[in-house]
Amino acid sequence: LVPRHALLPAAARHALQRRLHRPLLLHCPHGARRAGSRGSGGQRRRGQRPTTETTATSEVPVEVVPEVPAKKYAPSYKYIIVGAGTAAHSAFAEIRRHDKTGTVLMIGAEAHVPYMRPPLSKELWASTDDNVSHTLKFTNYLGKEQSLEYKSPETYEKLGCDLLLGHAVVDLDVNNKTITVDDGRPFSYEKCLLATGGQPREVPQLSADIK
Repeated sequence: LVPRHALLPAAARHALQRRLHRPLLLHCPHGARRAGSRGSGGQRRRGQRPTTETTATSEVPVEVVPEVPAKKYAPSYKYIIVGAGTAAHSAFAEIRRHDKTGTVLMIGAEAHVPYMRPPLSKELWASTDDNVSHTLKFTNYLGKEQSLEYKSPETYEKLGCDLLLGHAVVDLDVNNKTITVDDGRPFSYEKCLLATGGQPREVPQLSADIK
């Protein structure tokens, strides 16, 4: 590619160069040398050594991705819900029904907002589609397609519920009304609900047969 200013006459190029207070880059087969190192007739200026510096004539644009600031959590909440399952979602709904402005923090070890688990254990296993984990679509009792998530993360935020997902609570101090999550962050509360649910117990022999 030839820079647009390389098509100008030599006198015009030098005038533009003086105006910009910097040398112009001209195209050459083996790279671009600084035009300021030569005179108008292509001769080097007296007492000046030839330059070997080359600059690429074209640059690859680099996409700059804006850095998303980490969410800031308050050190204290009126309500803290430990767990992010169906019980936690229902508890938050009841809290908002009785208290429209109380601050709420929901903490879940999974990296997902509360979602409906029954379809995963019913419709998923009953399907004969080998690719069901990618194609399963949940329909409610009315036969309408529905998301497994009770609400989107954005909806929880709009309703005043801070979500701290992918973290587990490792300490609960009921006397001082504080909890500590697995990365060391402490939070204080007025009321705390443990809604962690349970985990299925794996039978080694049965698990091996299924695999």
